[in-house]
Amino acid sequence: MDNRFLNNARQGESSFRSFLSGFIIILIFTLVIPGIIFIAFELVSGIGIDDMNQYVVTNIPFIFAVIGVFIVIKYIHKRPIKTIINSSTKINISNFMCGFLVWLFIPLILFLITYLFAPSYYKLTFEVNEFIPIFLIGIVLTFIQVFAEELFFRGYINQAFGIKIKDIYALSIVSGAIFMLAHIANPEIAEGGLITLLLYFWLGFLFSYVVLKYNSLEIAIGMHYANNMFSIFIVSYQNSVMEGTPSIFMDQSDTNILSSLILAIVVGLVNLGMLSVIFRLRKKKEIIE
Repeated sequence: MDNRFLNNARQGESSFRSFLSGFIIILIFTLVIPGIIFIAFELVSGIGIDDMNQYVVTNIPFIFAVIGVFIVIKYIHKRPIKTIINSSTKINISNFMCGFLVWLFIPLILFLITYLFAPSYYKLTFEVNEFIPIFLIGIVLTFIQVFAEELFFRGYINQAFGIKIKDIYALSIVSGAIFMLAHIANPEIAEGGLITLLLYFWLGFLFSYVVLKYNSLEIAIGMHYANNMFSIFIVSYQNSVMEGTPSIFMDQSDTNILSSLILAIVVGLVNLGMLSVIFRLRKKKEIIE
C-alpha cells in the first residue's frame, strides 16, 4: 500500500549507505558528544554526573539527538526537515493536541476512579518547592525527549526500513522491536523483565502504527508526550528511569506487571478507536465545508 509519509524518504538521497551514515551520525550526536561534554564539565568544575539533577542529565542527550536528526535529514538525505514529520505542507498542531488529549484521557480517568475507591494505592508526594521548578523545566525537556525519540524511531527508522517494507503492520513490528531494545538498559527492566520489554514493544508498535496510518508524526508526539508527562509528574512509579523526580503522586500498589501490560494494550486499542472516530468526523466536516 502506498504511504505518503514513507514516500517522503524518496524526495532526497535514500540509498542504504545514506541511511547507515545517518544512523551512525545520530548515534554520535546522541551518545558520544553528550558524553564528552559531561566528562569535560566534570574535569573543569569538579561536579560529576551523580551530583547533578538526574532528570536534567538524562534528558540532555536528547537535545543533541534532535540536532543530529535535523543535520542528517538536511545534509545527508538532502531533503526538507518537515519530510520526517508529516506529508502535508505545514506542521499540524491540532494533530499533536489530538494525540495528547486522547492519550491523557483514559489514564487520568482510571487514576481518578482508582484514587476514589482505593486511595491507599497512591502516596501523595507533592512538595511545591521541589515540584514547581522541575515541572517547569520538565515541560520543555520532556517534550524534547519525546520529540527526539519520535523523530528517530517513528520518523527516521520507519522511513529507512520503509524503502523496502511497505506493509505498515510489519514496519510497526520492526519499529516496536527497535524501540524495545533501545530501552533494555532501563532500571524497570531489571524488575519486570520480559513483560516490561513487551510493554515497550507495544508502545513502539502503537506509536509507529499511528504515524503510518495517519501520515503524521505529530499525533504520536502528542501521545508520547502525554504518556511521559503523566508517568513522570502526575503519578510516578518505583524503579522507573525517572525515579526520584518530584511528582504529585507515587504509585505504591502491588499491581502485577502482566496486568499493566494487558491494561496498556486495552488502553492503546481504545485510543486507536477514538482516533479513528475523530478523523472520520474531521473528514466528514471537510467534505461538508
